[in-house]
Amino acid sequence: MITPHDIIYCVLVPAGISLLLILVASRPWGAGGARGYWAGPIAIGVSFSIGLLGLQTRPQLPPTSAEDWLFHVGWMIAIVGLLTAVMRLPITIRAIVTALASATVLYLVLKPLTVGSTFAPATWTSNQAAAYIGLSALAMTVAFVLLEIASERWKDAVVPLLMTETAAALGLYMIFNGSQTYGQRAGIIAAAVGPVMVVALIWKKTSLARGGVMAIVALLGGLLATCYAYPDKVVLYRLLLIAAAPIIGLIPAVTPLRGWKRLVACALLAAILLGFAVVPAAIQFAHEFNAPKDGYSYRYRLSSVGQTFVSVMNGCTHPFIPLERFDWRYESTNTLPRDRQECLSYQNSGRFKPLSACRSISIVSIATTR
Repeated sequence: MITPHDIIYCVLVPAGISLLLILVASRPWGAGGARGYWAGPIAIGVSFSIGLLGLQTRPQLPPTSAEDWLFHVGWMIAIVGLLTAVMRLPITIRAIVTALASATVLYLVLKPLTVGSTFAPATWTSNQAAAYIGLSALAMTVAFVLLEIASERWKDAVVPLLMTETAAALGLYMIFNGSQTYGQRAGIIAAAVGPVMVVALIWKKTSLARGGVMAIVALLGGLLATCYAYPDKVVLYRLLLIAAAPIIGLIPAVTPLRGWKRLVACALLAAILLGFAVVPAAIQFAHEFNAPKDGYSYRYRLSSVGQTFVSVMNGCTHPFIPLERFDWRYESTNTLPRDRQECLSYQNSGRFKPLSACRSISIVSIATTR
């Protein structure tokens, strides 16, 4: 569930940092206006890492989980993008740097699938991982070249608009698939790119070229890889639609359309592809939310910040009880507790009835709000 804490650190904090950096670097209100290329990678990468710090503890280096690598990727790609912008490298060199950075990010986030971890054994062979990383890095490099050329040529809001739209759609898609953690990360990327889009819409003097596009491609590509590899409910072709949306959205930009007509055409074309991915997931989410199970319907309790609740029905006097009052017991370490399974034991005697005394237990939702 979305809480005020999530809104602050997934939207307001990264958006505020990004907006401040973009305005300081580009000074769009001045005569002519500086492009401020150096601010793009810092605004994207640093905003992403700082946003994650508000949602979790600082990951150690090296991290214990694959997705935590994205925190370190944020500030690392900010440094690489900054050097690219300051050194004014040609686009060929920038493409090579992006290819290497993309392959490195993919290797880091997918490494547990090949070597295993404390949570799960290895599921990919080295050849499978090498093929996936190679093809994905190639696709990310091609996307970078196209978006980089578009950013340098037009210097308007087309590329920031497409990337904001894509990241936001990925966030919604992952939330609808029950992966709020990944949805939050995509939301941070969208919030970091959004201010660039706003400034470009108002003053038309801001570009993500020479570092900014590289940072977005590395972060969004790494996030897409983790979304494909780890959550269970994602559908591959829908992730591919999301990944292709910003590239397909560039097609109207090469037509005679100009001004706001070009922006609207690009946004609508990308939205069509994103809709084919997000809308079915939303419909499935709504169906599962309302579907009866064991004669009962799903119910969710919106808890206050800092608490976690388990929703229990039938036989319990208090249907919503703080999770910290319980001790989890698993029959299997690889699966979550199932319905009608006595998996909780009440630790403290008190005014609540022990769950073992309930006639029938149906665990409806486990919602952590930090």
